[in-house]
Amino acid sequence: MTAWWLLLIPAVLGTCVDLRVRRIPNAIVIPSIVAVLLLSWLQGGGWTAVAGMFVAAAAGVVARVAASGGFGAGDVKLLAYGGAVVGLAGVGSLLLGTAISGGALGIAYLMRAGRGATVPYGVAITLGLGLALATAS
Repeated sequence: MTAWWLLLIPAVLGTCVDLRVRRIPNAIVIPSIVAVLLLSWLQGGGWTAVAGMFVAAAAGVVARVAASGGFGAGDVKLLAYGGAVVGLAGVGSLLLGTAISGGALGIAYLMRAGRGATVPYGVAITLGLGLALATAS
């Protein structure tokens, strides 16, 4: 059994960069997605990981279009990573945790910096992933 918190490491690294420069680098996310998919295939859960990745990525694309620039391509890829990690069964928890965290984060940034504030959404995605992993059975 994999220690679930180890799967948070790439998300935390991406979030640290997102907090500093408002980008989530491909150099962190892409190899992490490949590694999770490979490990999932080796453990017999490849299809559920791929399905989770695509569902989460699709939700990210919808958020990117709806947010008009407030949700970047790195956020979509980090969400896809989260979907691959939790698989199809955990995507609902991932998305719900991300939405709740993102809402709280958005309110905090709005109160602190005003309407022009940019929100590093990688934080919300990482919190959503942590919630989904911690509550998975």
